Amino acid sequence: MQAPQHGVICYILEGQDKNEFRKDIPPAIINEMFSGILKSTMNSNLELPFMDNINFKLSLLLEGILKKKDGKMGS
Repeated sequence: MQAPQHGVICYILEGQDKNEFRKDIPPAIINEMFSGILKSTMNSNLELPFMDNINFKLSLLLEGILKKKDGKMGS
């Protein structure tokens, strides 16, 4: 019997059930990734507002770092 999941893991599992998150990545890894972004933002020395800092990092994660040309990945 699997232990009940709490916190962010519940949202990740729900996202995987709805095909919003990849199912081939364990929820614990996704949780660590988001936690790492939050931790690096909280400890950042950049002169950027907190929300701008975290939004840039989330954008890189979710949309990637490469520019897209005509819907395709490119440089």
